[in-house]
Amino acid sequence: MARKTDMSRRDLLLGMVNRFKGTEESAKTVSGIQPDQLNGDRLLDEGNYEQAISAYRTCLQKAPEHREARAKLGYCLYRQERYVQAACEFKRILAKGSHNFSSLYLGLCHARKGDLDKAAAAWGKYFNPGRPEIMREINVQLALLETGENLDPAEVAEAIDSVAATGGTPFQEHSEKGKSV
Repeated sequence: MARKTDMSRRDLLLGMVNRFKGTEESAKTVSGIQPDQLNGDRLLDEGNYEQAISAYRTCLQKAPEHREARAKLGYCLYRQERYVQAACEFKRILAKGSHNFSSLYLGLCHARKGDLDKAAAAWGKYFNPGRPEIMREINVQLALLETGENLDPAEVAEAIDSVAATGGTPFQEHSEKGKSV
Protein backbone atom coordinates (compact mmCIF):
# COMPACT_ATOMS: atom_id res chain seq x y z
CA MET A 1 0.00 0.00 0.00
CA ALA A 2 1.37 3.40 -0.94
CA ARG A 3 2.17 5.85 1.81
CA LYS A 4 0.57 9.29 1.65
CA THR A 5 2.79 12.33 2.00
CA ASP A 6 2.24 16.07 2.13
CA MET A 7 4.23 16.51 -1.07
CA SER A 8 2.29 17.57 -4.15
CA ARG A 9 3.03 16.32 -7.66
CA ARG A 10 4.28 19.81 -8.49
CA ASP A 11 6.77 19.72 -5.60
CA LEU A 12 7.91 16.25 -6.64
CA LEU A 13 8.50 17.32 -10.25
CA LEU A 14 10.21 20.53 -9.19
CA GLY A 15 12.42 18.51 -6.86
CA MET A 16 13.56 16.36 -9.77
CA VAL A 17 14.11 19.45 -11.92
CA ASN A 18 16.12 21.01 -9.08
CA ARG A 19 18.55 18.11 -9.19
CA PHE A 20 19.30 18.73 -12.84
CA LYS A 21 19.19 22.53 -12.89
CA GLY A 22 20.81 23.13 -9.53
CA THR A 23 18.75 24.08 -6.50
CA GLU A 24 19.87 27.71 -6.40
CA GLU A 25 18.19 28.75 -9.65
CA SER A 26 15.00 26.75 -9.48
CA ALA A 27 14.36 27.09 -5.75
CA LYS A 28 13.47 30.74 -6.20
CA THR A 29 10.39 29.84 -8.24
CA VAL A 30 8.93 27.19 -5.95
CA SER A 31 5.86 28.11 -3.96
CA GLY A 32 4.88 26.87 -0.51
CA ILE A 33 7.37 26.56 2.32
CA GLN A 34 10.45 26.99 0.14
CA PRO A 35 10.49 30.82 0.26
CA ASP A 36 10.21 30.76 4.06
CA GLN A 37 13.05 28.28 4.29
CA LEU A 38 15.20 30.25 1.85
CA ASN A 39 14.55 33.42 3.83
CA GLY A 40 15.45 31.59 7.05
CA ASP A 41 18.62 30.22 5.45
CA ARG A 42 19.65 33.70 4.30
CA LEU A 43 19.02 35.14 7.76
CA LEU A 44 20.90 32.25 9.36
CA ASP A 45 23.89 32.82 7.05
CA GLU A 46 23.86 36.48 8.06
CA GLY A 47 23.84 35.52 11.75
CA ASN A 48 20.42 37.08 12.26
CA TYR A 49 19.18 34.22 14.42
CA GLU A 50 16.10 35.90 15.89
CA GLN A 51 14.56 36.63 12.47
CA ALA A 52 15.66 33.21 11.18
CA ILE A 53 13.78 31.63 14.10
CA SER A 54 10.64 33.42 12.96
CA ALA A 55 11.11 32.28 9.34
CA TYR A 56 11.67 28.64 10.32
CA ARG A 57 8.64 28.70 12.61
CA THR A 58 6.55 29.96 9.70
CA CYS A 59 7.93 27.14 7.59
CA LEU A 60 7.07 24.60 10.31
CA GLN A 61 3.51 25.91 10.59
CA LYS A 62 3.05 24.87 6.97
CA ALA A 63 4.99 21.60 7.23
CA PRO A 64 5.45 20.44 10.86
CA GLU A 65 7.49 17.39 9.82
CA HIS A 66 10.11 19.37 7.88
CA ARG A 67 13.30 18.04 9.55
CA GLU A 68 15.72 20.48 7.97
CA ALA A 69 13.71 23.52 9.03
CA ARG A 70 13.30 22.10 12.54
CA ALA A 71 17.03 21.35 12.83
CA LYS A 72 17.90 24.87 11.69
CA LEU A 73 15.34 26.30 14.12
CA GLY A 74 17.00 24.33 16.91
CA TYR A 75 20.41 25.56 15.83
CA CYS A 76 19.24 29.19 15.84
CA LEU A 77 17.73 28.73 19.30
CA TYR A 78 21.00 27.17 20.46
CA ARG A 79 22.99 30.13 19.13
CA GLN A 80 20.61 32.44 21.00
CA GLU A 81 21.43 30.47 24.20
CA ARG A 82 17.83 29.25 24.44
CA TYR A 83 19.00 25.74 25.26
CA VAL A 84 15.74 24.31 26.61
CA GLN A 85 13.80 25.32 23.50
CA ALA A 86 16.60 24.14 21.21
CA ALA A 87 16.74 20.78 22.99
CA CYS A 88 12.99 20.36 22.48
CA GLU A 89 13.39 20.85 18.72
CA PHE A 90 16.27 18.37 18.51
CA LYS A 91 14.32 15.81 20.58
CA ARG A 92 11.36 16.09 18.21
CA ILE A 93 13.64 15.26 15.29
CA LEU A 94 15.30 12.37 17.11
CA ALA A 95 11.92 10.94 18.10
CA LYS A 96 11.39 10.22 14.38
CA GLY A 97 14.78 8.53 13.88
CA SER A 98 18.52 9.08 14.00
CA HIS A 99 19.89 12.44 12.94
CA ASN A 100 23.57 13.25 13.49
CA PHE A 101 23.20 17.02 13.61
CA SER A 102 20.42 16.80 16.20
CA SER A 103 22.35 14.30 18.33
CA LEU A 104 25.38 16.58 18.34
CA TYR A 105 23.49 19.76 19.22
CA LEU A 106 21.15 18.07 21.71
CA GLY A 107 24.28 16.97 23.56
CA LEU A 108 25.64 20.51 23.38
CA CYS A 109 22.34 21.87 24.79
CA HIS A 110 22.52 19.44 27.72
CA ALA A 111 26.17 20.30 28.35
CA ARG A 112 25.42 24.04 28.25
CA LYS A 113 22.67 23.41 30.83
CA GLY A 114 25.20 21.55 33.01
CA ASP A 115 23.98 17.97 32.51
CA LEU A 116 26.91 15.97 31.15
CA ASP A 117 25.17 12.62 31.65
CA LYS A 118 22.37 13.57 29.25
CA ALA A 119 24.94 15.16 26.92
CA ALA A 120 26.92 11.89 26.87
CA ALA A 121 23.76 9.92 26.05
CA ALA A 122 23.01 12.21 23.09
CA TRP A 123 26.60 12.18 21.84
CA GLY A 124 26.65 8.39 22.08
CA LYS A 125 24.23 8.37 19.14
CA TYR A 126 26.41 10.63 17.00
CA PHE A 127 28.24 8.79 14.24
CA ASN A 128 29.55 10.79 11.32
CA PRO A 129 32.65 9.48 9.57
CA GLY A 130 32.53 12.59 7.38
CA ARG A 131 33.54 14.68 10.40
CA PRO A 132 36.13 12.56 12.28
CA GLU A 133 37.42 15.60 14.19
CA ILE A 134 34.04 15.99 15.91
CA MET A 135 33.83 12.29 16.68
CA ARG A 136 37.37 12.41 18.08
CA GLU A 137 36.58 15.36 20.38
CA ILE A 138 33.35 13.75 21.57
CA ASN A 139 35.22 10.50 22.30
CA VAL A 140 37.93 12.38 24.23
CA GLN A 141 35.32 14.15 26.35
CA LEU A 142 33.34 10.94 26.90
CA ALA A 143 36.52 9.09 27.95
CA LEU A 144 37.37 11.85 30.44
CA LEU A 145 33.83 11.68 31.79
CA GLU A 146 34.03 7.88 32.18
CA THR A 147 37.28 8.11 34.16
CA GLY A 148 35.46 10.15 36.78
CA GLU A 149 37.32 13.33 35.92
CA ASN A 150 35.59 16.39 37.35
CA LEU A 151 34.73 18.21 34.13
CA ASP A 152 33.28 21.67 33.72
CA PRO A 153 30.22 21.25 31.45
CA ALA A 154 30.79 24.68 29.86
CA GLU A 155 34.37 23.74 28.92
CA VAL A 156 33.24 20.40 27.48
CA ALA A 157 30.56 22.12 25.41
CA GLU A 158 33.01 24.76 24.23
CA ALA A 159 35.58 22.15 23.19
CA ILE A 160 33.07 20.24 21.07
CA ASP A 161 31.30 23.36 19.80
CA SER A 162 34.56 24.90 18.61
CA VAL A 163 35.47 21.77 16.64
CA ALA A 164 31.94 21.56 15.16
CA ALA A 165 32.15 25.20 14.06
CA THR A 166 35.21 24.59 11.89
CA GLY A 167 34.82 23.68 8.25
CA GLY A 168 32.01 25.90 6.99
CA THR A 169 28.29 25.67 7.58
CA PRO A 170 27.29 23.19 10.25
CA PHE A 171 24.52 21.64 8.17
CA GLN A 172 26.21 20.12 5.13
CA GLU A 173 28.87 18.28 7.10
CA HIS A 174 26.30 16.47 9.22
CA SER A 175 24.41 14.97 6.33
CA GLU A 176 23.40 11.37 6.45
CA LYS A 177 23.88 9.32 3.30
CA GLY A 178 24.32 12.42 1.16
CA LYS A 179 21.26 14.30 2.38
CA SER A 180 21.60 17.66 4.02
CA VAL A 181 20.42 18.13 7.60
